Amino acid sequence: MPARLLWFEMDIYWAFVAQHRYQKYTDAGGVTRTSIFDPLATVLPMPHRFPLFHVKDGAPANNADGYNFVPVGTGVLPLREFLNAVPQKGYHYPNYEQDNAPGNATTAPNQSLDSSRISFGNIAGWRG
Repeated sequence: MPARLLWFEMDIYWAFVAQHRYQKYTDAGGVTRTSIFDPLATVLPMPHRFPLFHVKDGAPANNADGYNFVPVGTGVLPLREFLNAVPQKGYHYPNYEQDNAPGNATTAPNQSLDSSRISFGNIAGWRG
């Protein structure tokens, strides 16, 4: 398949987690190198290949990922700045999701819907 026909959906949350988790690698010659993944630098040279983005937010946490999921706009990830920096406005579409689906039917039956409402409101407010 020609490369010009490939499109991607970047999960921005996990791209920022990669900055935390995978800062070093061993090259083919056995040398350890440092390389911090930059999600925006990956998108900017070819924004037309990223029509969709998974948008999730994170709060700092002492775990392997470095973050815990929180509703979009309530964490520390630079999501608004990221989305505003991507050219070709009107072509890229953010899709909210929260991998851990907070709440349960007994103690917090509406928590997932509340998180979705907060996240949608924040993402919608960023358009302008």
